[in-house]
Amino acid sequence: MFYEETFTLFEQIDPALRSRLKLELTERLPLNRTNAYDEFLPKVQLERLSALGYQLVLDDFLAGVNSLAGLFEVPHLISRIKISVLHLKRFLPIDTIIDIINLIVTAIDDMALEVVIEGVEDSDLIKDLPTSWRQQSFYYSSPVNVEPITF
Repeated sequence: MFYEETFTLFEQIDPALRSRLKLELTERLPLNRTNAYDEFLPKVQLERLSALGYQLVLDDFLAGVNSLAGLFEVPHLISRIKISVLHLKRFLPIDTIIDIINLIVTAIDDMALEVVIEGVEDSDLIKDLPTSWRQQSFYYSSPVNVEPITF
């Protein structure tokens, strides 16, 4: 997002297809950034992508730059948050993780965001999450090695 070539590419995609794409914003800071130091998310670039018709997603919400404060700055630009439980499962019990996720979602409930929970790989966790929250996990099957797609 900090390079003009990125926008040149996104402008070339058929406008009728843009609303079908969800652009995930990584939680890591880029090496070279042009937005203000204290600005959590690059608002100008996000507004520009949104104006082009793209849906924006905060990946690994609450990790890195994808913070609660950042979301409150640009709620009108974000359509989905993805909350990862992978790291939490290393040191917190399942019921505490569920409480934390519920607290986060309650705090942002008025924003009407789609919620995706990542890293749900055990039955105790998956059964206690609302079905309206899409789960992204390998609970039902492990990733399969496939040959790379060539063009």
